[in-house]
Amino acid sequence: MNNNIIEIITIIIQKLIKGEDEFLLEEDKITEELYEMGYSSQEIDRAFTFIYTNSEVVEEDEFFTDLNYDTGHFYRRIFTDAEKIYFEKDIKGILYKINDLKILTDDEYEMLINRMMQTAFLDKLDCFSIWSIINDLVSNDKLEIIIDEIDEFNEFWMDSYKNVN
Repeated sequence: MNNNIIEIITIIIQKLIKGEDEFLLEEDKITEELYEMGYSSQEIDRAFTFIYTNSEVVEEDEFFTDLNYDTGHFYRRIFTDAEKIYFEKDIKGILYKINDLKILTDDEYEMLINRMMQTAFLDKLDCFSIWSIINDLVSNDKLEIIIDEIDEFNEFWMDSYKNVN
């Protein structure tokens, strides 16, 4: 991809960010501006094609955003296509609940999701398998918070499953 196309893509993305709703109405105007800037119709077409074919529509229930108010850290996570396939709605619901507790670090949360995907590839992912993964990953104090706050795990909390950290 040549530099002109990259420049055009950058310009288009900036316009998208400034006003996504207006973008579709102004596509002809943007194309005209790009011609006036010296870009060829082939370059403009390739840039638009790249943007439209490499864009993915993300549904509202496929991502979450979290702002840690103590650190100002902004955590955003979008489920991958594979995760969308392997994580049923109830599994994603458990992940949302765990995230809402704000007790796992970003790394712990990503490790949880990665281990869940590994499990899902080999077997059916259920509450027990998620609990087993969490039990291996986090400390007892975090386990106690999770068990107190997330009803789906109540039946698995026994002394034999407690982690020794």
